Order: sequence, then C-alpha cells, then structure tokens
Amino acid sequence: MRINDSLSKLTLRNMCAGQTERAIEIAWRNMGLTSCDASVIPGVAFFDSLVRSVTSPGQARSPLQVTQILGNLFFFLKVWDPATLQCSTTTSLSTLASCATVPFPDNLISPSSRIKLRAAFGFAVE
Repeated sequence: MRINDSLSKLTLRNMCAGQTERAIEIAWRNMGLTSCDASVIPGVAFFDSLVRSVTSPGQARSPLQVTQILGNLFFFLKVWDPATLQCSTTTSLSTLASCATVPFPDNLISPSSRIKLRAAFGFAVE
C-alpha cells in the first residue's frame, strides 16, 4: 500500500468515526498528494460527515460553535474542492447542496448566520 493511499484511508476512517475536524487536519497537511485530494475524497463527504458529527446525540454544541465549525469547513472546501461550492446560476444549488445526504443544520445555527452559511455552501436561502 502506498503512503498516499494510507493517508486517504486514515482521513476517511476519521470521517466515519465522527472525527471530521481531525480528518480535515490530515487533508490540509497532505493536500499536495495526488491520492489525497477532492478526486478521492469529495467536499460533500466532509460536509456530510461534519453535519452528522454536530447533530449526533451527545454532541451538544452552541450555535456559535456550530457556526465556527461550518465556517472553517467552508474555507477548507474553498481550497480542497471549490467546484463543489459553485452554483451555475444565482438560483441554482451547488453540487454540495444537490449531493449532500444530510440536511443543512438550520436548527443549530443562529438566524443571523444561517442565511450567509446557506448561501456560502450553495443551499437555497430560506
């Protein structure tokens, strides 16, 4: 097994274990490697994993914490997988919003941040 394959597998294992923030750290450090990039682990996988993590039972987080976590994820995805955040028109959804398997965590974010974060990730602004 090549080292790059091991890094991708380690990143995925962390995501599956609900340790998305750790997975992002690994991905940041190894971003230049060809088997540790968005073609191997798409941005939507990080989004789904992170939302599952912050919405799981026993993960009580304040709206400020969830807003900060999603903000950090947004900036990571702008570098890791910018195409996943793009919308083809001002009324269309991003690839991330179209492909996410979990809903946007509206109930965990303050109303003042919700609109901005939904728009940043390419979800419909409600």
